[in-house]
Amino acid sequence: RRLHTSSAKLVTINAKGVPEYKAVSIWLGGINEAFALVPIAVGEALRTMPNQSGRFPKPDTHRLTFDHSSQAFMQVSAPYPRLVLDRDLPRQSDRDTSPATLFCFAATYTIALDGTAD
Repeated sequence: RRLHTSSAKLVTINAKGVPEYKAVSIWLGGINEAFALVPIAVGEALRTMPNQSGRFPKPDTHRLTFDHSSQAFMQVSAPYPRLVLDRDLPRQSDRDTSPATLFCFAATYTIALDGTAD
């Protein structure tokens, strides 16, 4: 697999409810691949909220959504925090969102769209 360094923005909400933007460096697969490698700190920021059941997910995976119109990974049940990419990922259907999984292991975390070979 070929990886490409890419810029992304991690968007969080501060204590006053105002969005804060932080530029981060990530790695994306090729144009037809549906995954991103992210620094551990970015992955941890994306999994700071409990899942829909009100419990924190298993420590090694976390459900996310990828919004193709905003090119952003985010929580299934909340718009923030989010990771905005500089390009879209391959759509899995005609819908504007695709389910994704954050895999929390190794030296970097991986986010992949569900239902893909990635």
